[in-house]
Amino acid sequence: MFFVLFYEHVLTTFIKNVKLRLLFLSLTLFALSFFMLAVASSLGVRQAGASHLVNNTNGGGGFVLFSFLLFFLYLRGLNNVCRTPYGKIGLLGVLVYLIFYFTIPISGRLISVFLLFYYVYIVLSTNAKDYFSSFIFLLINVYLWGNAINSESLTKLGVSYFSVFL
Repeated sequence: MFFVLFYEHVLTTFIKNVKLRLLFLSLTLFALSFFMLAVASSLGVRQAGASHLVNNTNGGGGFVLFSFLLFFLYLRGLNNVCRTPYGKIGLLGVLVYLIFYFTIPISGRLISVFLLFYYVYIVLSTNAKDYFSSFIFLLINVYLWGNAINSESLTKLGVSYFSVFL
């Protein structure tokens, strides 16, 4: 996360156009994503060789969901979104998630960090359309959370506790 934020800050000094800057960031991160697991493995990171990282079997639902979120932020105007630090970090997080979705399996863990910034950005908005779209997004996330709980992501005891909320 630090690298992405630092790299975007460096790009800001050289490239003033937000769309061009995000395109350059996306291309760089996409190229690097093919080498990140190999570099981590060669550095001796124990988790780099784990079976859940080597066998990346994403269904594509998260990619579609967050593509719509990126499209929503695009419709808001990338310059408007990047005016606030919350919007900028939320936009970068969604972009990084989408770039890493099919190449690096840790993208699902990254998006949970960046979603907080997206929600703060939306809460600070004064537009009723933003509230409605974020409410729909929240409902979809709650539905996906319920499916994740029931599809053996928790122990049986955990499923019984969390099924009360569903």
